[in-house]
Amino acid sequence: MSKLLLLLALAQSGAPASSEAGGRVEGLTVERRVRIVSRDIVGRASEIQRREIVKIQGGLVAIEDATFATRLIIRPDRKLAWVVDVAGGTYSEVTFEALAARRARVLSDLADAAKRVAGTADADDIEKVRIGLGAFASPPAVEVKDTGRSEVVAGRKAAGRDVIVNGTDHPVDVLVDPSLADGLAYFDALAAMGAFHPAVAEKLRSLGGFPLKGRVRCALFLDRVVSDEEVTAAARGTIPAADFDLPANLKKVPLRGFDPDAGPKPEKPKDFGGAYREDEIDKENNPLKQDKPK
Repeated sequence: MSKLLLLLALAQSGAPASSEAGGRVEGLTVERRVRIVSRDIVGRASEIQRREIVKIQGGLVAIEDATFATRLIIRPDRKLAWVVDVAGGTYSEVTFEALAARRARVLSDLADAAKRVAGTADADDIEKVRIGLGAFASPPAVEVKDTGRSEVVAGRKAAGRDVIVNGTDHPVDVLVDPSLADGLAYFDALAAMGAFHPAVAEKLRSLGGFPLKGRVRCALFLDRVVSDEEVTAAARGTIPAADFDLPANLKKVPLRGFDPDAGPKPEKPKDFGGAYREDEIDKENNPLKQDKPK
């Protein structure tokens, strides 16, 4: 009887449904349209539009690119992430520790570069890159505000939420569904990879619901990412454990754009010799380089 009264009280309070069902952890699957613009640390930009299927269960997250057949699997329980190329039959693995170490080295290099060009526009540009990667000179002030906006997205009522950093920056401006608040583990997983400054990550827990529409800005594998998203469908249910694991028979490769050894290496020219002597190039026509005087 006491359990029944507790369930009735939760239902009347409007609390979200429990993520436990019959001893099994209930997951959330979200389909959405996404437009992503990313910039690397030297400012090179790329843009893609794709359809994503996001699966969240028990703190695990899988983001499947249904357009280009790739998948990002984030495993906080193992402190690592996998990037899977399903079509290419390959995968890359990176630990959270390696991500943090590489990010720290890059931020240190950027700080050194800024010192060498102090007082110039270049120094300002470098600082923008550092902030985009989540580095601030001092801990940022972060707040979440209700924007008062409301909209129906994918048949669900959504309310506006704005994350504001240091009074002027708006890295997250979205419409959220309060009934899907348990899906905010999604942001915890991204934060574990260094996608958000810890102060921002902490406030994202109080966003009030999973985003159905809007813009999210973060750092992912040293790229500064701006993602415009709109959910087209969302459903709860138990997700197979295999969806958060590596498919069989994949070849492990370095992570392109992150691992220094990733990507194709230049081929050696066919006629390349063991030595290159510039003074031999025009020896016949250069009297100073001839063996015997004419």
